[in-house]
Amino acid sequence: MNFDKEYLQATWNQNLEKTELISEYFYDILFHEYEGTEDLFEKTEMHFQKMEFQKAINHIINNLGDTVKLEQYLKESGIRHVCYGITPIYYNVVEVSLQKTFEKVFQDIWTDDTKKQWKLLITYILDTMKKGAEEVRSDLE
Repeated sequence: MNFDKEYLQATWNQNLEKTELISEYFYDILFHEYEGTEDLFEKTEMHFQKMEFQKAINHIINNLGDTVKLEQYLKESGIRHVCYGITPIYYNVVEVSLQKTFEKVFQDIWTDDTKKQWKLLITYILDTMKKGAEEVRSDLE
């Protein structure tokens, strides 16, 4: 992990009132910029999904200092996403959508350093989720 957890948590805490918008922004960006992604959620209650996504982001931010707990959580999330039909190609779509989401949420304080730190965190999140997903995929083969 190359990201600066204190910097990320400070950024988060500076904009706590805006962080509640993360799930709204994320799904708006995902669905409007990537055709067909909305179909993945056709049987999903989106209000519930957005609440779960928000809880997941909060959990990640609150556990940046506990790498063992965070890694386990992210691997388990990757495993769950295999069960939802998420394939590796979607990770790139999610990466870009998350970057755009955080830039929008933190626009008042968005700098090159802020962008770098959030990109590092997003990369860590998705790489760790992919590890969990790969473990379950290899078990299925």
